[in-house]
Amino acid sequence: MDNRLQIFNHSDFGAIRTVDILGKPYFVGNDVASALEYSRPYEAISTHCKGAVSYRVPTNGGDQETRVIPEGDIYRLIVKAADQSRSQVIKAKAEMFEHWIFDEVLPSIRNTGMYAADELLDNPDLLIQAATKLKEERSARRALEAKVKEDRPKVVFAEALEVSKDSVLIADLAKILKQNGINIGEIRLFKELRERGYLIKSGSEYNMPTQRSMELQIMEIKVGQRGSASEGMKVTRTPKITGKGIGYFINKYKGDLS
Repeated sequence: MDNRLQIFNHSDFGAIRTVDILGKPYFVGNDVASALEYSRPYEAISTHCKGAVSYRVPTNGGDQETRVIPEGDIYRLIVKAADQSRSQVIKAKAEMFEHWIFDEVLPSIRNTGMYAADELLDNPDLLIQAATKLKEERSARRALEAKVKEDRPKVVFAEALEVSKDSVLIADLAKILKQNGINIGEIRLFKELRERGYLIKSGSEYNMPTQRSMELQIMEIKVGQRGSASEGMKVTRTPKITGKGIGYFINKYKGDLS
């Protein structure tokens, strides 16, 4: 693993040095504590940091042993600085430091392997490598955003169906499926729903929803009456697709019903 020193510069916090140890970023504890305006940085690290380790960091005067801290200890120093200070300025600065480290520095390290370090300017190959990776990530993100935007109308439609209290006839479901690019008619849909176990295949309950369909809440039985006072009224039972069921079957057919 590449353990070269990386330096992050910020107008308010100065220079923060970091190294990679076994694939994890460690920060020079003294830099972090000083940025958070601890009066005794060494003491703050000893008191609040649980994961501090000794490490030889390269400097202009040669390697120098210092203590470096992991992400968790950065957060501990930030919290303690905010808790112990009565100054609103210090508390606000601690919050700014937290955002910078966790929202900018660490994500950049994980995404590109480096963060605006001076070494980029001195090494064209590293600069090209970082730029290429960043370009690939942006292209992938834009493609994903475009896909989400393209699918959003379908998602909104499906969500609307999920909460709909109205149910439709199976013939209406066939029409909805056609509108979504699935070429199927009412008769064929009835047949497939029977074959797939959504409708009962035989007997007095023929073409009624199966227990499975009812438990999934994708079908229901609409009970009504038909006839006249003179001829007598008859109870009718009609299989219908619930709002949830419409979205369910659209997704099923889009993914080849099984």
